[in-house]
Amino acid sequence: MYLSAECRMVYEVVEPMVDNFVLGYCSTIRVTLKADRFICIEVDGTGFDLGERSYGGIMVPRVYASLTDFRTVGGVQEIFWPNEELVHSAHSAGIRCVNALSACFSAESHCGGACHTIRFAQGRLTQPLRSEGKTTRQGTVITFLPDPEIFPDHSVFDSEELARNLKHFAIMGPGLNILFSNEYTGQPEQVFFAPEN
Repeated sequence: MYLSAECRMVYEVVEPMVDNFVLGYCSTIRVTLKADRFICIEVDGTGFDLGERSYGGIMVPRVYASLTDFRTVGGVQEIFWPNEELVHSAHSAGIRCVNALSACFSAESHCGGACHTIRFAQGRLTQPLRSEGKTTRQGTVITFLPDPEIFPDHSVFDSEELARNLKHFAIMGPGLNILFSNEYTGQPEQVFFAPEN
């Protein structure tokens, strides 16, 4: 079945979050189409890794390499899982593609009482990882705007297609809550949940 490019971008972010749920690190994923056409995807997991790694001979935040370097293997788990040795996600390249294809892209971590953000435009760093202060939340928030130079028809986002496929994700992950809302159209929030057997 054909999937619109923008919906595929959403799935590339949601899929590793579903893997996160399977490993027991989260229970809820929230997808919101914002009134300004941004797409916000939140998971109540661990928050992303704030450590550093060697990148081109210099030390950089691990999340930077995870979101930009297609040469690394198993990078997405560094954003969503606390232990990079735990699993090598099959969806490692997906979120990097979303970053590269977005006019604006941000990753936000809520972990250990602190909030940190990093921002990009078309895959290029625009704001290094920085502290945003204290938080009572826990998890990761990915927000992006599909690049209008690449997706000129982004204004006609197919929310029905997105809702249908998010429901499929919930069915494949019994016990996982997926919440979907469309602020642009004002449609009420939809909840997709398949009870565990």
